[in-house]
Amino acid sequence: MVTLPNKTMSIKLNRALDSDDRELAHTFAETLGLLNQLVKIFYICNDAHDYLIFSINRLENTVESHTHVARAIIDFLSDSRLIINYLENWTKSNLSSEYYQKWLEFEHGMFDRFVSYRIGYHLRNIAQHKIFIIGKINEHIVDNGKLKKDIYLNKSVLDNNFYNKTKTSANFFENDRNLSIMPHLENYFLGIQYLYLDAGRKFFDENKEKINQMIKLCESKG
Repeated sequence: MVTLPNKTMSIKLNRALDSDDRELAHTFAETLGLLNQLVKIFYICNDAHDYLIFSINRLENTVESHTHVARAIIDFLSDSRLIINYLENWTKSNLSSEYYQKWLEFEHGMFDRFVSYRIGYHLRNIAQHKIFIIGKINEHIVDNGKLKKDIYLNKSVLDNNFYNKTKTSANFFENDRNLSIMPHLENYFLGIQYLYLDAGRKFFDENKEKINQMIKLCESKG
């Protein structure tokens, strides 16, 4: 019997268990346990993103509806920051210093290259203290005949500290395209997915020898 995270799996063998079997089961469960931690934390952020999209689809032009969407945005931004911090701690704890530094460079590169990533990352602090982050909402029909809702940031809540941290300016947000919040949040979420996948890839790359040993042992044991 092998105990996996949140699940017990029974395996029938036509022979007596030996020390190699027990060691294999332990290593297998330990490896899956670490990956399970990674998947669980990502889906917290993923669920917050799905709920945000659901809230926007139900958005109406009322104060109550605006407040509800603003709260969904805050939850998404908070969970996003949570997973970034968690991924940094997870990679630091479970990867070698070399692979951890590579992941950290990847995250720093994301921050340096993409304005939407910086906006999403630093908007969280503003959103937590100023709930009315939504300015206007623009509704228009797109090519497929569906109604699209553009949610614009409330420019009055943005300050010089935010501009400096995001390497933007007040002029940058004069353009409605840059003021529309959802394209930034979608790009931010995409960046977080890349960070999550990169952490997993680096874990597999660093542990491929151990994983191959487990596979070979399973094949040799039958």
